[in-house]
This record gives sequence, structure tokens and C-alpha cells, in this order.
Amino acid sequence: MTSTILIIDDDSNIRETLQIALEDHGLKVITASNGEIGITRAIEHKPNLVLCDMMMPQASGFIVIERLKDHFNGQIPIIMLTGNDSDHQKRYAEFLGVDEYLTKPIRPFELFQVLKKYIYLPSPAYALPAEEVASTPYY
Repeated sequence: MTSTILIIDDDSNIRETLQIALEDHGLKVITASNGEIGITRAIEHKPNLVLCDMMMPQASGFIVIERLKDHFNGQIPIIMLTGNDSDHQKRYAEFLGVDEYLTKPIRPFELFQVLKKYIYLPSPAYALPAEEVASTPYY
């Protein structure tokens, strides 16, 4: 069964880049451009995992974590993918129940290693030779 990932990020470039990479791995992707839309789409579609930015209009990543952890009783993993590497912010996200806190930029290989902890990740439609993995651009 194909896993569904919800990407919540106000940066359209990040959303689109992540969507392409995840779909190349055979995953179904739903996107949202802000926290409120993300919460609504999560409730409607019940994704297997949520990738969420922190600073967004309408509802921050913290509000998204709080509402989704409550609504789904903590059953859907939430990975915060943010440009903010503050220890204070990370601790608050962990307090709210985030499953992983990753900072941008991140290499695709590193992101997929984390995703594998939570969902089945099919092989990509194409594979990079090992020597190219280290030089792959960041998201």
C-alpha cells in the first residue's frame, strides 16, 4: 500500500521540490500552503506522515503539531522541517510531540533516512550512483 505524505510549507519551492522527490519514491503527496489548510487536509486525508514547516501564516507548525497530535491521538508521525535551529524551538516542538525536528537545508538522502523510520519507502524511479549522493543539492 502506498503511503501518503502531507507537506505543509508556505514556501512553494520547498513544497514542489519535496513533492517531486517523494513522488519519485512512489509516495502519494498532498500539499498545503499554510498551517490551517494543512490541519484541514490532514483531517480529510489522514496521511501516514506529515512534513511541516515551523513559521507559516494562519497557523504555525507548533499549532499544527498540537492539533494533529490531539486529533489523531499521536498516531500520525510529524516531522518538523524548518530553517530554525534554535534549541528553545526544538525543545518546544518536542514537548508538543513532534517525532523529528530537522533543519533546512537538508540533503534528500538524509531526509529519506528519517522517513524510513516511519513509513515504507519504495525505491526511487531512478537511483543515483553512490558517488553522486554526497554531492546532491539540498532542499
